[in-house]
Parts: sequence; structure tokens; C-alpha cells
Amino acid sequence: IAALYAVLERQQPSPVVTINRAVALGKAGAAAAGVALLETLKGEPALDTYVPFWLACSELERLPGNRATAARCHRQASSLTVSEAERQLLESEHQRLFSSDD
Repeated sequence: IAALYAVLERQQPSPVVTINRAVALGKAGAAAAGVALLETLKGEPALDTYVPFWLACSELERLPGNRATAARCHRQASSLTVSEAERQLLESEHQRLFSSDD
């Protein structure tokens, strides 16, 4: 899947495609490569408030055990959502994933 996203990224580059490729890399066991790919997007103004970016960051940091960074990314995602239902879901998920770290 990551390879397919790489092809799509070459044909129609966008930050969203890059985020999806990063997550695919992480799910395939290359979390560090996924994190590095997300790092290339940091500073993109449109992504500062893009909830899926921060959730991807959280997931990729959590996979290799970077729980503190993962929790910060997850909190950022939760703080950005405008939907109360989504905020509640993210807060519940945060509690499930990171409660022993808080």
C-alpha cells in the first residue's frame, strides 16, 4: 500500500497523500520511516490545524514506543476538532491509549 501511495504521490503530490503513505509505512513495520516522512510536512500551515495529521503523528510515534510524543500529538488532535462527538471519542481513545502515562 505504501508503494501505491508513493506512485500517487509522484503523480498527484499532496500533503494528504504523504500522510497516508506515512501511515501505510508505519503499519508495514517502518514507523521510523513514517515519522520521518511526516517530519517533512511539519511547518505546512494547512496541516497545523489538520486533525488527521496529528492523529497520524500520534499513531506513528506510538508504534515504536514514543508514548510521550504520541500523547502530545493525540492531545493536539483533540484540541483542534470542532465536533463535540469527535472530541469525546478522541478523549476516550486518549484515556485508553495513554492513561498510564498521564
